[in-house]
Amino acid sequence: MPGDGRGSRPVNLLSIVSGHTASAGGGLFPDISEDGQPIFEPGEATIWSGRLRVGLLRQRADGRPLTRIWEFPVPAEVWLTDRRLVFVCRKFTAGDWKTAWLDWTDFLASTVNSISAEMKRHGRVAVGQVRYEWPVSLQLMSRRVNMRQLTLLGINCVDPWDDAIVRLVLYDKSQELIADLTRMMVTANAAYRLCRSAPAAGAMLLRQHAQSPVTDDQRHPFGSAAGDPHRFTGLRPGESMTFSLPGATKISGWATASRSA
Repeated sequence: MPGDGRGSRPVNLLSIVSGHTASAGGGLFPDISEDGQPIFEPGEATIWSGRLRVGLLRQRADGRPLTRIWEFPVPAEVWLTDRRLVFVCRKFTAGDWKTAWLDWTDFLASTVNSISAEMKRHGRVAVGQVRYEWPVSLQLMSRRVNMRQLTLLGINCVDPWDDAIVRLVLYDKSQELIADLTRMMVTANAAYRLCRSAPAAGAMLLRQHAQSPVTDDQRHPFGSAAGDPHRFTGLRPGESMTFSLPGATKISGWATASRSA
């Protein structure tokens, strides 16, 4: 993918940070402390945290099928806050991490952003985020992968360079865990947008999401607003539920990827 003429390239929700105290830089990534933990913004509240498998899919161009770009070789630490989802893989050097990436040289070069640091005793840390301004929709899916039935949360965003869909995927064998994370992210995202500049045409749907998420085909998988909003009706094998989020923006805050490790 071409740059913008100023040395800046898209890095698609991920940075590889080497060293002791390093900042991922730009608006795309959270800052990282010396022990590999994300540095949250003042007043930012954590809603949930845990360990999940994380990967990323992307269209080669707008309208094309999604292709797997990378997947962490080990589970990542994930935080859901009232402003964003943050993920960190602090054991990124475990095994041969390069095997986790699709052999797509041009895209790999624009996806990985290596940042120099004075000390390298902590090795490499993979870090990324999805800010609540970006998702156009969330998908809750049940899929069979490598003979295992897994539940996935797909977070769909739009690449500003070519309007292609970029999908961060978090997954686990526990359907209840991923379903609950989906519910919390839909409601938190809706509440975030309602407190800012929610589009008039989408405000009604966002208000509904903030109370009890509703799918695009008008289902309430977590219960209706009048019932128990935490009761999940369950996913059948191969089933997918989509929750549209009005008022999304394209991924913004590109970091400069021209710095050397």
